[in-house]
Amino acid sequence: MLDELYDKLDKMTPKERMAWYSRGMYVKTLKYTQEIDNTIYIVRTNFNENSTSTVYDTVKRITSKNE
Repeated sequence: MLDELYDKLDKMTPKERMAWYSRGMYVKTLKYTQEIDNTIYIVRTNFNENSTSTVYDTVKRITSKNE
């Protein structure tokens, strides 16, 4: 089974090989946990690959709402 996979990958161009590896990958979300006054806060993040805004833009927009 592994030999067949190695043969398949060996016949691919570098670009095809990277595309094959990329299909098997997943984006791992970031997770941050913090305890404050006996309350545990868990923050998870998700990223949209098609977004046109940066993280900086998003943080700036969120913080400016609180002013």
